[in-house]
Amino acid sequence: MARDATEFQHKAIMALASEGFPRPSMADLLGISLRSVRRYLNTSCPAYAEEMAGRDQRAAEVESLRPVRAVTPFIQEGDCIRVRDHRDRILEEVQKGRSQAEIGRLLGISRRMVHYHLRVAKFEATQISKTE
Repeated sequence: MARDATEFQHKAIMALASEGFPRPSMADLLGISLRSVRRYLNTSCPAYAEEMAGRDQRAAEVESLRPVRAVTPFIQEGDCIRVRDHRDRILEEVQKGRSQAEIGRLLGISRRMVHYHLRVAKFEATQISKTE
């Protein structure tokens, strides 16, 4: 049991040191002496090195499974068209004098989403006017 606690403390000290904790804080956190902290820092910890190597290997495996380009399977074929229709409908309702909250209730979307669509439409309008 004492060996398990010693190994845990050694790994914990190494992890805290890698995060930049000062030695007195490490000692207080683990309830050990500053001398023990120094001893752990000055000796190698094979268990910690093995754990870090395993973590790096898992991270590399996860990275290798990532596709090169973003894939969005949740976007259906006609979704882009629907967004454009939504935006056009929002602009029509604004011209009728409705508030963002009223438009949101009418279309079943939040007021913030209405605000977003208006902002995007304004940005697109400024981009079109710059190119002309």
